[in-house]
Amino acid sequence: MRILFLFLALLSTQWVIAQGDRNPDPEAEKILKALASAIDSYENVSYDFTLTVEYPEMEPQIQEGSFTQAGTKYRLTLPEFIIVTDGVSQWVVDKGAEEVQILDYESPDPNDITTPQGLLTIYQNPNFDYILSGESGQTQQIEFKPLDRNSEYSKARINVDKSKDALKMIEVFNKDGSRYYLNILSIQHNSSNLPSFQVKKEDFSGYHFEDLRIN
Repeated sequence: MRILFLFLALLSTQWVIAQGDRNPDPEAEKILKALASAIDSYENVSYDFTLTVEYPEMEPQIQEGSFTQAGTKYRLTLPEFIIVTDGVSQWVVDKGAEEVQILDYESPDPNDITTPQGLLTIYQNPNFDYILSGESGQTQQIEFKPLDRNSEYSKARINVDKSKDALKMIEVFNKDGSRYYLNILSIQHNSSNLPSFQVKKEDFSGYHFEDLRIN
């Protein structure tokens, strides 16, 4: 579940390029600003993707999913889980357990890259720096590295389609040898046909609903 929130960060964050004491690559910063401008111009955006998780000496785990975001609202759908928020409450649907947990939605710390708003904003996190690490055809690759030697992450990368100012691939490399790849298959923006950003009991008949909201 933790890695799902990490990748939500890459898709749902509002982009604001911040200055700090680091020395980011000016070319990479230019690409990020163009990507930020494109993403921030959308009223809503939907992604279809494959998520690949690799652990040393184990077969890769591959899942297909979709993600739709409109402002603070989003809906993530995977084979075993659905995570939905309307910006006030959050529903976590566990299909295997046939259970739905309802939580108060909290705006996450943008400097925590394991939360829905975190990883894309590592370019404004003082603990990370970034460079334009490669370019092939219409694909530009930006690599992020932690400045803290004790970080659990060795690096992260995003691939950008420069002809569309759009994300293509997100990669995270952990020091324990595990790797995570989010391959974006398609993007649709400013759609007039959006999924629901709430979950109701009639949507999941027979599921146990546990309301953990305080407010």
